[in-house]
Amino acid sequence: MVTEMTTNPDMPFLEVGMLTYREASLNDNDTWEIDYNQLCKYYNEDIVNIDGVWKFSKIMSFLALVFAGAAVLLIWFSSCFTFSPNTWKWIGCELLTATIFKLLSYSWLATSMCRYNSCSISYGARADIVACVTWFISGVLVLLRYPSPKTANTPTNTNATPSEPSALEIPNIT
Repeated sequence: MVTEMTTNPDMPFLEVGMLTYREASLNDNDTWEIDYNQLCKYYNEDIVNIDGVWKFSKIMSFLALVFAGAAVLLIWFSSCFTFSPNTWKWIGCELLTATIFKLLSYSWLATSMCRYNSCSISYGARADIVACVTWFISGVLVLLRYPSPKTANTPTNTNATPSEPSALEIPNIT
């Protein structure tokens, strides 16, 4: 598979991801390594078989980001607005749904690419695992505890008399 995807037939490995891949390069010590400053390349679908499992995992990854992103936005807005308990539960359900979708995106490891080659979890997949664990813990905590709404304490000026202009009034000077 590596020789079909690259221009160098001697290249021993690629770093592959769900959407793109990166080619190894030969360094000064005559060893192959991945240069992370190098741009990733998109798969040529004439060479690489993007099968149904691959498409399914891409859809699951996208849905995970949609649900988690919406939940995070609502949590941010909760610092300015008071949400009802049902909305708060909805946020928790969104986070748990994002967790399930992200876990299902790991079905990518069952694609024909990994079935016939050696695939391992790299940096991006590990970061997704951390995100998945964080979403799960956050979702459970959001479902377990509804925050008590706080009322805004607006200071009142008890020393003001009606004849004194307020901060928004312009005094009538004649």
